[in-house]
Amino acid sequence: MSIEELTNRQPLGVSVAICCHNGEEQLPATLAHLRDQRVKSEIPWEILLVDNASTDRSAQVARLCWANETAAPLRVVQEPQLGLNCARERALREARYEIVSFVDDDNWVSSDWVAVVSETMSAEPELGAIGSINRAVSGIAFPPWFSRS
Repeated sequence: MSIEELTNRQPLGVSVAICCHNGEEQLPATLAHLRDQRVKSEIPWEILLVDNASTDRSAQVARLCWANETAAPLRVVQEPQLGLNCARERALREARYEIVSFVDDDNWVSSDWVAVVSETMSAEPELGAIGSINRAVSGIAFPPWFSRS
């Protein structure tokens, strides 16, 4: 692909899929980090919450946390069959964009995360998957085994 083709190419859209089972307590912080994304207006993106047979108020909490004036829409879909595999398969079926990025309901992403995902995958079309660097945060002390390399 030529430089001209790369620069004239539309960025790929991102569906951020949160597979959630009884995550009402974790979702507000996760959604706050997603709400604070710095994303160029030409990058289409969405938040897709897959409520995986929750018995708490996960879906309602997500809707309350996501303001209407945010840059990306929030969609909540129900997956009645419990299990992460079922929830991820549902997310893949429901996603509106080319890139599906899985985020757990207790993950806090950096403010440029959606933009970096779109820019990286758009610039390197041969990539099928990418990962990220993670840093653990906890409200309680980590167990002794946690820091082992």
